[in-house]
This record gives sequence, structure tokens and C-alpha cells, in this order.
Amino acid sequence: VEQSYELAYQLFLRGASAGDTNCYYYLGVMFSKGLFVEKDYAQAQHWYSLGAKADDSRCMYNLGLFYENGVYLTKDLDKAMYWYKKAADSDFAKANDKIKILTMENK
Repeated sequence: VEQSYELAYQLFLRGASAGDTNCYYYLGVMFSKGLFVEKDYAQAQHWYSLGAKADDSRCMYNLGLFYENGVYLTKDLDKAMYWYKKAADSDFAKANDKIKILTMENK
């Protein structure tokens, strides 16, 4: 099967307009990596925020990464920790690793 980022983008937009949280996540990924679309962290943050508000743990985790690393958003370890904890509460295992690392670094 031939991979088409253009088709994926169109399908994700359609799904996002219907409120599909998977589509929010994948649009965030496309914009944060510049897949088919120009890399745009503001757009990535927009889609991740919509997904996080809809309880998508992957979006919560990626917002944590944005805050931890100061990607588009002002670096804020408290906000990063907030989003990592929300993702961990939703059983997103990678978030637990980030919480442990940030907790150890801030002792």
C-alpha cells in the first residue's frame, strides 16, 4: 500500500471536525514533524490541546513535552508535570517515566 500523507491529512481533518481524538493526535504529529504540511508547532499545540481536553493521553503527553522543552510554549516544568500526570492517570506508561525523571532532576 502506497503511503499518502496528503490523503491522511485530509482524512484526519475530516475526523477532527467530527471530534475524533485520534485525529487530533495525528494532526498534532503531522504538524510537529512537518509530514505533508509545513512544520508548525502552533498548529501542533492546537491539535494536542484539543485532544488533551478530550482526554487523549497521547496528546496530554505531547503537551508535557512541549512545556518541558519550551517547544512553541514557554518552558514550564510545573505545566509539563501537570500534563504528564494527567497522561499517567490515563495509563500512558511513558508519562510515568517522565514524571520519575523530572522528580529526580528537581530534588
